[in-house]
Amino acid sequence: MSNYLIGDYIRDTRLRRGYTQEQLSFGICTTASLSRIETGAQAPGKHILDALLERLGIGDKIFDVLVSKDDMVIFEKIQDVTRSIARADYDQLETQIEELEQLVEKKNRSNLYLQYLTFAKGMLRYGRGGTYEEVVKLFMDAIHMTLPNFDGVTPNENNLLTFHEIAIIDNIATMYAE
Repeated sequence: MSNYLIGDYIRDTRLRRGYTQEQLSFGICTTASLSRIETGAQAPGKHILDALLERLGIGDKIFDVLVSKDDMVIFEKIQDVTRSIARADYDQLETQIEELEQLVEKKNRSNLYLQYLTFAKGMLRYGRGGTYEEVVKLFMDAIHMTLPNFDGVTPNENNLLTFHEIAIIDNIATMYAE
């Protein structure tokens, strides 16, 4: 029943805001998966749910969702990685990236997890004195996982963005500015 309610909420919010399933799901999950989520036939994982809600502009994690233990472990590790990036603790970040890679390989290789890993590797490369080209390539590889047409020049008017996509684009802009 709760899966149906969250799917119903996503569908109603998407329709109220005038988004198509293709716009909302682009780079996060397939349109067919979004359709199944909206009808309650499929339960979204925490990472996918958070990304869909971010694209809809829904507040900061307003839903507590029952997710698998694996999803929670990955989510917590992503939070650890994010804290290491914020502290510029690159030794800890390197260890956490390796741990996150192992967790993601065991669970699944969703674009969202891979995108975050690639972004974190870019931050690590930046912190370790990597070249501009190396760092920007990792950031561009990351953003292309969910926005394959992003070129850093053309306005991104037709896509809704998640927090991670915004962070990646912001870091690309920062690299260009430097």
